[in-house]
Amino acid sequence: MNPAIDAAWIAAGVGILTLAVTVYVSGRTIKAASETTAVTLKAERARLFWERQSAAYVASLSHVLKRQTMRDAAFSGDPGPTELRLGQLVNLAKYASESEGQLLAYGTSEIYRLYQDIHDADQFLLHRFYEWEAAERHAASKPGDLHYRPGSPTPQDALDAVHKAIGLALEAEQAVIDAIRKDLRSLPELR
Repeated sequence: MNPAIDAAWIAAGVGILTLAVTVYVSGRTIKAASETTAVTLKAERARLFWERQSAAYVASLSHVLKRQTMRDAAFSGDPGPTELRLGQLVNLAKYASESEGQLLAYGTSEIYRLYQDIHDADQFLLHRFYEWEAAERHAASKPGDLHYRPGSPTPQDALDAVHKAIGLALEAEQAVIDAIRKDLRSLPELR
């Protein structure tokens, strides 16, 4: 055999073997890089969701605290005009709905349901307030007046019902606060 041909065959074999190893290593490198990229993207999505969920929870907590402040202002100290109190109570429902979209998108279904309970408690409080207002008008009226209704609850009974409704609203709000705290503490920290 001719040594030049043998050397050419050996060089061709080494070249083919080098090419095969290069293709194999390239494939493994691409696979490892894509797996790393997938893991990184998944972690980034989780971090972004956690940030949005946290923002929704913080917004909800601030609304709950603002609502409590408004309700306290409506029912503490000098009662002030009934229309002012009524306006403050009606505004409570507005604050319940501002965070609902964020909670629906990013919160758990339990926290969203508890947040809906706050709205229900506000409606219950508003009805009790209307009943108290009617009892006040009835107490000031005489038989034959437009506001006179025999058998109506006394203003004190109606006011007691308002205070009970306030207690129910506070319980609903505290349930939301506790559930949000529990959910935030159960999430892994992302660093």
